[in-house]
Amino acid sequence: MAGLQHNSSIDSTSCINRGWFEETAPNGDILMTGAFYWIRKHSRNGISENIIAIIEFLRLCDIQVCASTACIAAKERITAIAPQWETPSFPWLRDLILTAVSCWTNDTKLASMKLLAVGQFCGEFIRRYSMDPPNDSTPHGYLAELFHMYNLFYFASKKIGSLHTPEASSAHDIFNPSVIASVLHSCGAIDNLQNGVCKHRLWNLATFLPQGIMEIVHISKMLERCDLSRYHLDKHGTCNAQVCLLNDENTTDIPQRHECESKLCGSVIFDPANLDSMSISELTATGATAWTLEANPKPQAEDYLAISHVWANGTGVGEHPGRINECLFLLFKEFAEKLNCRGIWWDTISLPSNKNKKIKCLQIMHQNYKRAKHTVVYDLELADFLWSDDGRPCLALVLSTWFSRGWTALELRSSGSVKVVFRDTSGLVLKDLDTDILEPSQCPYAHPAWKSVAAYVGWLRSGRDEDYRNTEEDFRKSHFGPEVFSGMYKRDIPTPDSLLRILKPRYTCWNRDRIIIAALLTKETLENSDSAS
Repeated sequence: MAGLQHNSSIDSTSCINRGWFEETAPNGDILMTGAFYWIRKHSRNGISENIIAIIEFLRLCDIQVCASTACIAAKERITAIAPQWETPSFPWLRDLILTAVSCWTNDTKLASMKLLAVGQFCGEFIRRYSMDPPNDSTPHGYLAELFHMYNLFYFASKKIGSLHTPEASSAHDIFNPSVIASVLHSCGAIDNLQNGVCKHRLWNLATFLPQGIMEIVHISKMLERCDLSRYHLDKHGTCNAQVCLLNDENTTDIPQRHECESKLCGSVIFDPANLDSMSISELTATGATAWTLEANPKPQAEDYLAISHVWANGTGVGEHPGRINECLFLLFKEFAEKLNCRGIWWDTISLPSNKNKKIKCLQIMHQNYKRAKHTVVYDLELADFLWSDDGRPCLALVLSTWFSRGWTALELRSSGSVKVVFRDTSGLVLKDLDTDILEPSQCPYAHPAWKSVAAYVGWLRSGRDEDYRNTEEDFRKSHFGPEVFSGMYKRDIPTPDSLLRILKPRYTCWNRDRIIIAALLTKETLENSDSAS
């Protein structure tokens, strides 16, 4: 059996699996050529033979039961977020892989080779089967076994040196869609979701994550301890994977929202005539259509805050253009003052009423977010979501109405500093998208669903490959120079596929707007690439 080996001579302070191959399991074949070559050299013709070959390779890696107190604690946390499926033919496999992942996670030594070899092996195993997937004649028992191994190995390869993770390979490259659908059904990943979670948003999101709809399995597990806002749950109880009932909602007819309970507050006037009187060249200047925060606001504010919102919340124009409920203005003014901003850019008040001038301003609207001191994301589904630092707010973000809009993709890509409004026990709170929501997903104990959705949002935000941040530490451990790292991960120039990946999940978007947004996304990226060079 190739299960974990025991070594009673190791004390509880050191990790037995941090050694080099020559220290614990001398094997020149692996040491000299690495996991990639070994697997290719020892590969078999049949799927069952290749599964059996796993035993030999993992035996040579010599992963042992680790008595290190730190590694044991790490393993408890890793086990809690790892795929839960067992492989009946190899009951020791999950424990062995999770031991290797735990020891690697707790590793303070550069490049522990035998742990790295396990990660290399897991990645190469997935590569092999994406290039030569099982066919229809493969026995169902082997398919089920391979499916569970795939999930386990994918998890391990993402944790141990994501340099070796086959990003282009997903479950769809290996398994027939009917197999994936069967797994989703058998584990209740969709059918057992909390009532009110929009299944259409979830399906759309998962389609463009690394493992496709298989990500629903991980996301559904995280959703079990994620209480979405009533503003979400109350509206999506009858949605299914194919249709969201809010798809065709006309948000321009929604009355403007009150933040005050009495709904009797006065109005603040932002006279559109002030913008209509400007020439087109004046309108395109930085801050020209941003308004000051004083009692009688004026355009041309400096150091302004840009508001990224959804009209479905009642933050749109309302019945009277240029007339804003005072309580709503005071809320946004409070955000601006907290961030030391002196004005607000908000499409509700910052677009001229003159048709030709408005069209020109729409063509450069993303520039207002790019030039803003900060951008604040305001969506009632998020403003009513209790903040925590465990990834749940990130999941709420990607399932929110704000994330389903087309224009917010452009706003997200264009903005520099982005703050998102959540709530805590004391009221509304602003959280930084990068440092508070996305970057903590790099923690080795972050839930796989958090890592996947954060990587996707990061890609939308920066235009870089999804693992740009996640692999930086692995380059350091693997002795690559920084020039290699920066050379491999360059800004992604939009292609038809990448534009589709951005816009298809954003289903609350008119088709004509999709064309405009796609053009502006391409222009924005090309301008940034030119300035960087």
